[in-house]
Amino acid sequence: MTQKSDAQVFVRYQGHMRAITLSSGDISHTLQTLSCPNLRSLYCYSFTCAILETAYRSPLLESLTIRNFPIFNEESLGYLFNALKRLPFLKNLHLGFFNRINTGTAQRIIEASRHCESLYLAWDPFRAESYGERPKPGYGTESVKNAMDQMEGIQFRKLAIGLPSEEQESIILIPLLEKCHLLESFDLIYTRAKVTIQKITHILRSNPHRRLKSLYLGRSTPYTRNEATYDEDIISLLRVVGGQGNEGGKCAESMGERGIQTLTIDFNIFGLTVIQILPNVCQIH
Repeated sequence: MTQKSDAQVFVRYQGHMRAITLSSGDISHTLQTLSCPNLRSLYCYSFTCAILETAYRSPLLESLTIRNFPIFNEESLGYLFNALKRLPFLKNLHLGFFNRINTGTAQRIIEASRHCESLYLAWDPFRAESYGERPKPGYGTESVKNAMDQMEGIQFRKLAIGLPSEEQESIILIPLLEKCHLLESFDLIYTRAKVTIQKITHILRSNPHRRLKSLYLGRSTPYTRNEATYDEDIISLLRVVGGQGNEGGKCAESMGERGIQTLTIDFNIFGLTVIQILPNVCQIH
């Protein structure tokens, strides 16, 4: 269809649409005038402020995905935070970005979305590095630490996260994970430091995380394919959460609440040795 016919379809059926997927901002001027009271899902490959204006007028929205969010733009962030305040039924928030997020912005997004069941928050290091970006210095570290320590009411059942610095992993990721007591699925998209893996291992051993059933171990940007010496931390964790032994061929699901059922591994990091000692994991991808 042409851009004009696309816009006509949106206008004609705006009151009935339950899902919208946009691949570009070509019809953003049309979105500014739409009212979609029955919209449940909004998926966008690129961003304009009109997208979040549409979200304002969609009070039943449950899922919001923006693949390339301009995380450095204060106007865009303002639209995002206003939208999150107006979406009481939002369950899933997915934000991808190519610019390095600063520590304060990451904390604000997490706090504003803590009522959601699922949060995806990740910077793409390979796309950003292709544009020659460099790490931006953190600021307000102490205030961010305090905000993370005081944050309450986190409802995440699924968390997928990748932050651009070791400092942010320490200040944002670790305190967040400690508070995600309802977590069932954790995707560590990538990590910047070995100590992060060690801290995560310690946290996931604790009883509040006994709901965890799915663990994704993603790529580790600072390490090479042959430098996976910290495998033992994760391996020892999985020994614990996977149960004791493999009696009668039982998988983790049948061995109590504590067993991880699905493990996804980036073999560039963790290698085949992991599989050899995980007899209780039902699925390995």
